[in-house]
Amino acid sequence: MLFSTFIGGAGTDRGSGVVIDGTGIAYVAGYGASPDFPTEDPFQAGFGGSFDAFIAKFDTNATGADSLVFCSNLGGSGDDKAFGIAIDSTASNVYVVGQTSSNNFPALNPAQPTSGGSFDAFIAKISSTGAKVYATYYGGSGDDRGTGIAVNATGVYVTGFTSSTNLPVVVPLQLNNGGAFDAFVAKLNPAGNSFLYSTYLGGAANENFVAAVTATNPITVDASNAYVTGYTASNNFPTAVPLQADQRCRPGHLRSQNRRRYAGR
Repeated sequence: MLFSTFIGGAGTDRGSGVVIDGTGIAYVAGYGASPDFPTEDPFQAGFGGSFDAFIAKFDTNATGADSLVFCSNLGGSGDDKAFGIAIDSTASNVYVVGQTSSNNFPALNPAQPTSGGSFDAFIAKISSTGAKVYATYYGGSGDDRGTGIAVNATGVYVTGFTSSTNLPVVVPLQLNNGGAFDAFVAKLNPAGNSFLYSTYLGGAANENFVAAVTATNPITVDASNAYVTGYTASNNFPTAVPLQADQRCRPGHLRSQNRRRYAGR
């Protein structure tokens, strides 16, 4: 064991994502219900309430208290949870995505300054020195949650799922919600103040919905494309040049209960 530590307070605190810069520096995202969560040089020192997201930087070459470089809450008075985290190619910034039900989520230089309603996704950029660069809502009037994030030189890519019929789409691949919960894929410009594209992705049934989100970060990018994965219960999921063109049932299972993984570019 080269490095291992607790981090948390008196409540329920969970880590959900980690990225590294190649020199022993690790950035961790998660969420906690502890008013006494141990912050260090935070951009948000206070606990907002319910669950707050957190972002922490660890120097795994150090020991004890010196290993925690910074740690900050991120959230308002509602339920704020971070699920995915990414780092840029120069290790200058980290990017976090998650969910918020707070109508006072601490947005900064946002692409969407106010909550759409119910749960929204949030996207935040934090510098390697622990400063908040931007934080934005993303969502419509329904239930929208961000689960994955990736970054390249052209922008920041996020995915998740939505029940909103008024998700703020931009040059969409799919204009409307196909039904129930759809996946979404969106791309922010490097400044984080506008969406380059935003689209639904789904059929008539549920895509990517789970009662409790777990940390999967189901997205990655190359220089010009985003790749996402999830699952679908739709027999009309929008495929393109597919390996498998239709949803198949196993013997003894109803089609309405069957779910298949999807992958796309």
